[in-house]
Amino acid sequence: MATTIKLKSSALSGQAPSLANLSLRELAINTADAKLYVRQGTGIGTDSVIDLHQRAVDEATANALALAIALG
Repeated sequence: MATTIKLKSSALSGQAPSLANLSLRELAINTADAKLYVRQGTGIGTDSVIDLHQRAVDEATANALALAIALG
């Protein structure tokens, strides 16, 4: 039998979880915005909620820019 994994979720556009909503390394999803979030850190006050969608976009943009510079 398959295991069902349930993420914390929101179907309201623009809603993002806060540190109070997520445990360390816990995932949350916003189905209206198609975004995935994770609480990242050590659990000792330096944690943050990371928007994995935006992080992927930022990394892709940086990689494209680096490639454009390398190709001249």
